[in-house]
Amino acid sequence: MTVFAFDRDWTVDVNPHPNRQAVPLDWVRTLAHETAHPVYAIGNQDLADEAAIPGVVDIVGKHPDDWGAWLGDKRPDGRYEQFPQRRERLALIAELHPEASDYVVVDDLDLSDVDGWDHYHAWEFVPAVKRGDVHPGLPWVGEPLPDGGEQLDDSPPPTDNGSADDSGGSPTAGQSGLVIATLDGPDPASLSTFLDEHDGVPGYKLTIAGDDGRAVQSCYDLDVIDCSVDRPESDPLVWCTPVRETEERFHASIDDIEQVTAVGGTPPDLVLSYGERPEQRARVLRRLAEDHPHAVRVPAVLSLLETPDDAPPGGTDERHSCIAESLRALSLVAAERPADCVPALPALERVLREGPAAGDAVKTMRLVAEARPADVAARVGAVVPWLTAEETFERCEATRCLVALAEAAPTDAVDAVDPLASVARDGGPCRPYAVYALSCVAAEFPDAVEPVAETLGGVVADDAASDGVRSNALSALGRVVGEHPGVGVPVVDEVVSLFDSDTATPRNNAIGLVGDVAKRHSDVVASHVAALAGAVTDDDTTTQINASVTLARVAEDAPGHATVAANELMTVLEADHEEVRRNACRALGQLAAALPDDAGSDGETVAADDPGNPDRATVAAALEHRQQADEAVAVSRAAEQALGRIRSAEGPR
Repeated sequence: MTVFAFDRDWTVDVNPHPNRQAVPLDWVRTLAHETAHPVYAIGNQDLADEAAIPGVVDIVGKHPDDWGAWLGDKRPDGRYEQFPQRRERLALIAELHPEASDYVVVDDLDLSDVDGWDHYHAWEFVPAVKRGDVHPGLPWVGEPLPDGGEQLDDSPPPTDNGSADDSGGSPTAGQSGLVIATLDGPDPASLSTFLDEHDGVPGYKLTIAGDDGRAVQSCYDLDVIDCSVDRPESDPLVWCTPVRETEERFHASIDDIEQVTAVGGTPPDLVLSYGERPEQRARVLRRLAEDHPHAVRVPAVLSLLETPDDAPPGGTDERHSCIAESLRALSLVAAERPADCVPALPALERVLREGPAAGDAVKTMRLVAEARPADVAARVGAVVPWLTAEETFERCEATRCLVALAEAAPTDAVDAVDPLASVARDGGPCRPYAVYALSCVAAEFPDAVEPVAETLGGVVADDAASDGVRSNALSALGRVVGEHPGVGVPVVDEVVSLFDSDTATPRNNAIGLVGDVAKRHSDVVASHVAALAGAVTDDDTTTQINASVTLARVAEDAPGHATVAANELMTVLEADHEEVRRNACRALGQLAAALPDDAGSDGETVAADDPGNPDRATVAAALEHRQQADEAVAVSRAAEQALGRIRSAEGPR
């Protein structure tokens, strides 16, 4: 069983997107009434009546204990005080059908971030159904797919006269506009509910009464000012973002509003007729993207980024403003629809290479890289120089872009190791991203990170750095030290200070790094055996494993120093984890030669001066017990080998 949730406007053909394929209303009805799949209306609630399917009130009604929390009370006009948000509606639906195999939402808004739900735009859903991708048993599977399966006419339909409505109409109003819903005489509560119900429409028309008569204002966006509603001594207000790029955002008294109309149906490209110059058109697209990023066509923005043939050398202030507004619009679109911005990558690369100020271009690259890293990888060369930009915003966005690439394919970030290290050295808000990117590269290419090991060591030693940053630096440095143990020697003292960290990850990374140094330089680690002894009895299993293997390495080369940990190693012979017991056997077998023969003898090492240390006979007895009693073959064999070393050291009796 598949659960379906449909938006209405710009989704179903009763109010289709102007340039895209819509879902036939008959499909929604058929799914609901002729199949076993549950179907719901989650957007404009007119669809609930048109398709005779459950709407938001019906969904909430199946959660009776939460009715008041989701809807509140019913007002005299028949509306409820509030509505759950779009994503909350999907969560409520999913709770009703835990047995469903799939959950599908069809909406012009991008809901791909909702866990458990597969999101389609209408123009993606129709061909996917016909291909059988959504469900192989739907009645439309196998129907012909025109033009490869999508109706993608990106050109706006003609208007009556090719120009904007001179009366101040909106790109979503006028003769070609489609009235979606109307609210008369709103109060703050009803207006808030109305805006929630019609969230995502291209625009609104307000009829406002004033001293000079009635005025009609077309707006992209309306937003009730909550603090004004909570103050009884003031008028309740709504912020209004007008369509015309020459008009500033303003607030209106809700008491003066006679009517609010949600409108749609005309392509947003008609807003371009409000400005003849590219800079004006770019500003309009930017304002549209601020409120309705899903309504902005990327090609319209790209056309404004192209340099005209007659552009003067070096550009002009107006040209620079056009580029800045276009880049801002593109970054706003990329935040909601990053994959749709892939065609913009060549233009973004050009802007980044030309500079000088391209923060929004770097941000868009980062947003696309997080969704489609392979598409950005070929252009990483244009991003790398911005790692050392003067502006923090540009530097951080470039660093985050490298993080996205390094996570997906570390090879794509190898050439950026040096500038990433520079960011890590400089500290500041970009450092965490740079250090993490270096840890991703080091995981596969430790040799590439080895030249900047000193920088990573500096981050590890920085007490002001967070545990997370130091942990990532340790992870990267640990990968390098694993291949080049000598690299870790200068930072051992600083790293040991993290053995006492309350957070397991930096503690374990620190012990692991010291353990790698001990492979070749156990003499450097020998002075820190006491700290390792404390770690080997820690409650965390990984900490015990890392500490025990490090002690075993030190005991092999410097048994006299390792005796400081003899009691703790005896204790963990009973540890739960097999590897800890095995490492303890190895270490005790190595260091036993430096212990006194028995409790009453004089030993030849510093261990004899410590009355708390076990004698050699006690260690041998514990190992013999472990050899005979341990169910793990590897531990039993390690105990046997340790006993052999002790007996060899004692010589013939």
